[in-house]
Amino acid sequence: MECVESLSTGVSMAVCDHVVYDIGIPDECPAEGCGLIVDFHPSNMTSADTDAHTNMQALGMAAGYVVVQPNNPAGAAAATLVRRVLDALIAALALDPTRVHVGGASLGGFMTWHFVCDHSDLIASAAPHASGTGNLPGESCDFDEGRSPSEQVDILMMHGRNDPTVPFSRGIEQRDLVLEAWDMDRSEVVVNGPEHLWTRWTNEQGTVVEFVEFDWESAATFGHCYPGADGRGGCGADNPVHYGEAALAFYLAHPKDG
Repeated sequence: MECVESLSTGVSMAVCDHVVYDIGIPDECPAEGCGLIVDFHPSNMTSADTDAHTNMQALGMAAGYVVVQPNNPAGAAAATLVRRVLDALIAALALDPTRVHVGGASLGGFMTWHFVCDHSDLIASAAPHASGTGNLPGESCDFDEGRSPSEQVDILMMHGRNDPTVPFSRGIEQRDLVLEAWDMDRSEVVVNGPEHLWTRWTNEQGTVVEFVEFDWESAATFGHCYPGADGRGGCGADNPVHYGEAALAFYLAHPKDG
């Protein structure tokens, strides 16, 4: 795609299929090629707003990843358009296809689930936050005969227990769909803190699902907030978990097998 063929290092903007992308490219990539991270924003934010909460451009680029932050994509059809851009970036920049990861919060979390459900062949892992089962058919990843991932991917989920926008029950329901569909029968508590619980499940195939539930809140959005960040959409910089840092650590630990 011409929109990504002339990109230079640093953070720049590209317009592909009428969607604006902020794309960060490290000055140097590892010998095997940079990885790729997609950071989707919530419906009430832009990619710049989101980066202020996730710090994913700086974190990802420093770790050897090209970081892509699309503006305003929504729905399965939009996910397919984003997939075209990612495929083009992988080809144009000779990226490492085993290190492609997708995350996002709220609307961005639902976009992440579209990638889990429809583009699992591309991604190694995913970090959906403040999202879950949908209200309408095709809005979420139902793990049924009609819509289910073609292969398993590692997933880190986060959700506020007091989220009024996407109720916690919907996050739990989405998590349980994954656990049942993939026979995630081995569990362990990673952290049991006074205000958050971090649990990990695995199965015989080696797939990992982690779920972080928390009581932290924003004054503006209550439990529908980014852990570890200040600002309107942040739960607080003093939280012991920072979404962007936790997502990156998960990505680093979970490349695609083979």
